[in-house]
Amino acid sequence: MEQNIAISIHVPKLLEWLISRRHCKNEWQPEAVKIRAKINAAIQDMPANETIASLLSGTYINYFHCLKIIEILETTEADSKNIFGSYTSKRMKDWKEIVSLYKKNNVYLAEAAELTINIVKYELPNLKKLISKQQQLQNDAKKKETEALKAANTARNELNSFLKELGLDKGEGSYKKRLVANALQLHATHEKVASETKLVLSALEHYINFTALSLPQHTVNLNLIKYIAEKGNTTVYELIHGEVPTQIITPPPVFTEDEPEETNEDTIDWGFDEVNASLEAQPSTIDDAIDLGFEDGTTDNIQEEKLHNKVASGDKALTVFENSQTRTNFINQLLELNSFLKMRLFDARKEGPNDDLVESVAGLEDMSKSIVSVTGLLLSKTSQHFYNILFLPNYLDNLVAKINEKADAIERWTAVAALSKERQAEAAVEAVELSKKAQVIVRKGRELQEEIRKDIAERYNGRTVTLMGGPTFDRH
Repeated sequence: MEQNIAISIHVPKLLEWLISRRHCKNEWQPEAVKIRAKINAAIQDMPANETIASLLSGTYINYFHCLKIIEILETTEADSKNIFGSYTSKRMKDWKEIVSLYKKNNVYLAEAAELTINIVKYELPNLKKLISKQQQLQNDAKKKETEALKAANTARNELNSFLKELGLDKGEGSYKKRLVANALQLHATHEKVASETKLVLSALEHYINFTALSLPQHTVNLNLIKYIAEKGNTTVYELIHGEVPTQIITPPPVFTEDEPEETNEDTIDWGFDEVNASLEAQPSTIDDAIDLGFEDGTTDNIQEEKLHNKVASGDKALTVFENSQTRTNFINQLLELNSFLKMRLFDARKEGPNDDLVESVAGLEDMSKSIVSVTGLLLSKTSQHFYNILFLPNYLDNLVAKINEKADAIERWTAVAALSKERQAEAAVEAVELSKKAQVIVRKGRELQEEIRKDIAERYNGRTVTLMGGPTFDRH
């Protein structure tokens, strides 16, 4: 009847079960240590053998391996038998001694049980953690690659937009030289501004007439607009003295084209503060005199200078649009005029004409468009860059530094993306290798578990023995 009762043992409790049934002793480990020392010595003397190498791969040598090694040696060492049929081979004697020591007090069974428990409780869980870590590394690297590619694309778009703003492409050649060449186009832009200023005269006349009608005690002082429309973009000397200079001595350029292009890591001063501050301060009063944008003392010696050669030098040698003060003054006058037109448009659309100056909404809109067109030519980002290149010290170098900074960012983030992709591949390979190792350990562990199960079954006259909770590995 007892023969039909199955024996079920949980693998984590296997060694404890064997000791409690007196199949093994508590003091088995010191003996196992001695046996393992003999195994380590014997294995060094083994001939190269593919069967043995395959047998021992992925696991520790145990008693059941020793039995199989002896079977192999019975073939490879067959010539070492003496006339009595005994083996004279030292290899055979060493392994038979190891097996004999294993059998004493069933040390082999205790060791096999502990090896199986270690596989279940420690080796496989550790491998699963390592695989999970590699998978996390893949995910992190993938995320970093995505972020790096996004950052590289952002930097690339910023660079392309910035180059377009500067009138550059990604062609060959020095950025500095090409920027200087582009900046020199500003002279043609200034000529166009002067030409289109003529279209603003109708708006200026309307402003003057409206002011005379509504505020007779005031006069409009936007004579710089009228001057440019009539005379063009003359030198400041001619603007001040009313005469064309006989000699013009222009200031030296603020940049040096031959200097090497270097990235400036210091804080970049783009030079907009001075210009923007002056543009924001739009005139709110109307004066009788022409404001040329110079200090009062600059005209004190006009009569004395007229007695000598008409030499324009320094800031006076610059044109009205090149000189920062007269340029800003001209822009402010345009902005003042456009602000007036906006007010007129608001009143006209809301209430219709309410004075003797009858102007259609369409007519006022055309006036405003002409002003916007002229100011746009001077205040576009490209024009401001060109102006600052020509007249602000260090601006050119700072622009080149900014271009290089964005180009370096593209290269850096592209390299980060490539490295992240490489790390993904490495982590994937490592995860596969760990998975393969885990599968080998599971297979070897199950083989060892089966040997233990059969051994226990023989001790109980062939009763059914089930070992539960053995080595498993989920590939997913």
